[in-house]
Amino acid sequence: MDVHTTNYTLCAFTLQTQTPFFELQIQPEFEEFKKYLTNLDQIQGGGSHFVCGYEAGCLGYSLYKEIMGYNWKGFSVERVIMAPSTMASSPNDKMQKSDSILLLVVFICVIVIAMSLGAQKFYAGSGIR
Repeated sequence: MDVHTTNYTLCAFTLQTQTPFFELQIQPEFEEFKKYLTNLDQIQGGGSHFVCGYEAGCLGYSLYKEIMGYNWKGFSVERVIMAPSTMASSPNDKMQKSDSILLLVVFICVIVIAMSLGAQKFYAGSGIR
């Protein structure tokens, strides 16, 4: 998830398919984020385990508090906070930044972290700028 003050760009990833899917832009509101995860859980058949990876930054703190403070029903939500300095980048990143590129970099980082944690079912990646 790439979080901006004007919108959230969301998409998901499963270890089974290893392909991003369900990409969507929503209003930057927690209620919209809850709807996204609830719909995604239903698409996946219920009982999902989401791992949300955040690029450390000021915009993520309030969303982090809302995610962790909410009583999720039917699925679980975990979070991983990543330092921007630990995320893979290329020399062109400074000149060519886009939501799609950032989202892909964040996915790769979340996948590596999730696999090292031994999580099994489902992962949703998120990055915050």
